[in-house]
Amino acid sequence: MAKSRTIQLIIAGKDRVSKTLKKITGGLKKWGVGALKITGGLVAGFGAVTVALGVMFNKLAGQIDEQAKMASALGIQNEALGAMRDAAGYAGISVENLSTALRKMSQGVGDAANGIGEAKDALEALGLDAAKLQQMKPEEAFSAIIAELDKIPNGIKKTTLAMDLFGRSGAAMTNLTSKGLKQAQTDAETLGLKLSTAQAKHVEAANDGWARIKNAAGDFLKYITATLAPSVKAGFDKAFEFLKKQDLKAWAEKAGQSIISLAKTMANTLPQILLVILKLIGKIAMGIKGWQMLWQESTIQALGFAATVQGILRFMAEGFRQIFSWINVGGMFDAPIAGLQKFVNEQNAIIRQLEQDRQVTIKQQVETVSDYKKEQAAIDSYKQTIGDLENKLKELAAQEVSGAKKANIAEQSKASAYDSTTAAIDRQIAKIRQLKAAQGKISTGSLQIVPSVESLSSMLEDAEDR
Repeated sequence: MAKSRTIQLIIAGKDRVSKTLKKITGGLKKWGVGALKITGGLVAGFGAVTVALGVMFNKLAGQIDEQAKMASALGIQNEALGAMRDAAGYAGISVENLSTALRKMSQGVGDAANGIGEAKDALEALGLDAAKLQQMKPEEAFSAIIAELDKIPNGIKKTTLAMDLFGRSGAAMTNLTSKGLKQAQTDAETLGLKLSTAQAKHVEAANDGWARIKNAAGDFLKYITATLAPSVKAGFDKAFEFLKKQDLKAWAEKAGQSIISLAKTMANTLPQILLVILKLIGKIAMGIKGWQMLWQESTIQALGFAATVQGILRFMAEGFRQIFSWINVGGMFDAPIAGLQKFVNEQNAIIRQLEQDRQVTIKQQVETVSDYKKEQAAIDSYKQTIGDLENKLKELAAQEVSGAKKANIAEQSKASAYDSTTAAIDRQIAKIRQLKAAQGKISTGSLQIVPSVESLSSMLEDAEDR
């Protein structure tokens, strides 16, 4: 008994331990799944952020690189050009117009310093010395010209001078003011966030490095393509040799016949399917319109019955009112008469409204009938079109069968003619063989006669006639 009891305790203990381990394992699995989900979410989020940062860096680096190259081409410090671009943006001037204006200004000031060009007269009209402007930094010369233009009211004169100095971008440059330029420069100095020329050079170098990587990657892929080209060509050649050994014409004919067979099947079944669909649509439309007309007719009858009832009530009220009017002495029935008159008026209004509703419903019923006739006419027209299509398909099928029969008869005639020709040739061959067999030496005593083929042929013909 003690031993049995011990075994039961051991089994019970194992069961409890097993259940506890299962709970722990289940908890670990749930935690593991949750951890995997969290890790996956973090990885996906990190990837999305990385891609977004990469796109943003590529875009901003491209803009910085563009500005750096523009500043280098114009001989302007990058910080100054950044402030000028901000001021131009406030005035609604595009970067392209600003770049064109600065290039045209540099060329015009140089020509004016040599006493030539359109800018010479424009600078003199503004009271500016071209030689002094040529000694200034481009951004300083630009600010000086904008400051003088700003003193001239907007109009033809200002636009003409601006176009002489800035070219075709001059009209847009009239919106730029000296105050706007100074404000943009002040903001740039206050914030201190405008990129220096050195910083722009770093970004430009990074962009160039990325361009070199892309070029190297492109060259790498091109080299792989060139390396694989002979193997690819050999594979294509083997494929072509395989195709040459196949009866592609037979395959094409089978495919064509299959397509034609499918087209014939569709041509034979499609009209019937369309007719069934049209009949179904017609029945559905008929049912819907029928219920509409039935409802409208019921409404018309109900409105008519209601108007009749209201007319009877009005007639009765009018009669009582007349009676009270006849016996009204000293105004003792004035209140009932007034109430009856009000009731009669109300009944008149109700009857008029019922009649209006009835007429509207009658009009709707007429429109429903008209729509139903139009729908049926359209369905009949579609049926006629499908019927015509079916007849055309049947005619084409009959023509094809007739053509096949004619082709078969022609083949049979050719075969019969071939058989007749072959029989005639066989007869001629047999005849020649008979002639050769009959040709020989015929002995007549000591004289031997060798008959000719012509004489033997005549003898055979005589034998055949007999």
